[in-house]
Amino acid sequence: MGFYINVLKELQRKVEVLYRRKRTNHRLTKVQIRLILKELESDEDFRDRFSNNRYNQWTHFKEVVGHYCGIDEELMEQVLRELKG
Repeated sequence: MGFYINVLKELQRKVEVLYRRKRTNHRLTKVQIRLILKELESDEDFRDRFSNNRYNQWTHFKEVVGHYCGIDEELMEQVLRELKG
């Protein structure tokens, strides 16, 4: 779960920069982050790393983030690539 918290924080930072530059209308607030984490934590399949591979977790993560704040999927993929190094 810690990895996805880091992704959300980095995503929040990037979205704020884009919002200030008027390149996006979306924002990622602390309330949205809490709601996203709460939904992810309540999903047993998401938390179970043995029965659910990383790709399925990432796909579910993108769906939940998209549901709560509508951030572009490409931006999420960019943040993932940067965090992986």
